[in-house]
Amino acid sequence: MDGSSPTSFSFLVEDEHLGLCAQVATQSLTPQISRAMFNYWWYHVQVQGTVQVPGRSVILDTPQIMDYTQIW
Repeated sequence: MDGSSPTSFSFLVEDEHLGLCAQVATQSLTPQISRAMFNYWWYHVQVQGTVQVPGRSVILDTPQIMDYTQIW
């Protein structure tokens, strides 16, 4: 993988209506070429964690696609 790009992410979101705790591990990534003032990566990731709303909890364990943009 590209040594200058992140390869794992952690998300923690909490408020009175929603709770999210997720670990995201990169399966593959594709850096995108940009002539503008930012770097951009396209990720295939595995998401594992939980989403909680009042009265319900959902377990996450799913492949997803995400992107990451870094402005210089």
